[in-house]
This record gives sequence, structure tokens and C-alpha cells, in this order.
Amino acid sequence: MLFDGGLLMSLVFVGVLWGGTNPLLKRGSESLPEVNQGNSSWIVYRLRVLFCAFTHLQFIVPFVANQLGSLAFYFMLSHHDVSIVGPVANGLAVVFTGISAILLGERPINALTLIGVCFIATGSALCVRASERAQALE
Repeated sequence: MLFDGGLLMSLVFVGVLWGGTNPLLKRGSESLPEVNQGNSSWIVYRLRVLFCAFTHLQFIVPFVANQLGSLAFYFMLSHHDVSIVGPVANGLAVVFTGISAILLGERPINALTLIGVCFIATGSALCVRASERAQALE
């Protein structure tokens, strides 16, 4: 079977890590302190900005979680079909980004959000079904 329970749980894990951290990364980057360039060179300024970002917990914790999702995604790509893993993981990330934004009070639930979630679920199911049929024909 192409789409087993372990793959589904892994895809949900990646979707939660990617989508759940997007609004948190936005909040964390908005709360970063200003770094003045002053008379320093471009490279020194960029290094100071990176140091500031990586020492700011509101930014670094969601960033690390997001990157763990990327590692899990690449691990899944090495073991499963890219035509399944790519669209489904990205679709779930969009869904969980919307859910996280709603839970954090960034935007209310509306009909367009629910319709979008239905389209993403339908598209993901079609990708899985088409891949299963293609594998069965081989």
C-alpha cells in the first residue's frame, strides 16, 4: 500500500511543524529589536542582525521547530514518492497555518477559509488516489 498510517502521521507532523510555526515566526520576527547599521560594513551589520535573531527566543524556538519539519520532510522524500509527499505536506502546512492563525487570534474563521481547506483536502486525496492507481498499473 502506497499511503500507510506511518506516512500519514509523518505528513501531519510536518504540516503541524511548518504550518503551526508560520504565525509564530511572523510574531517573533515582528518583535525583534532594531539593529542600527551605523558606520559598520554590510557584513558586520548582517552578522549583528543574525546574532540578534538567534538570541531572541520568540524567533528562534519556532525557527528550530520549522527546520525540524524540513528535516522530516526530506527524510520522507528519501523513502516515499515525491508526487505524494510534496503536495500533501505543503497542503497540510497551509491548513495548519490557517488553524494556527485562527487560534492566535490573527483572523476569524470565515467561509472562504473553510472552502480552501476543503479544496486542499480534495486535491491531496486526488494526488494520493492517482499515485495509487499508477502504482497498481505497473
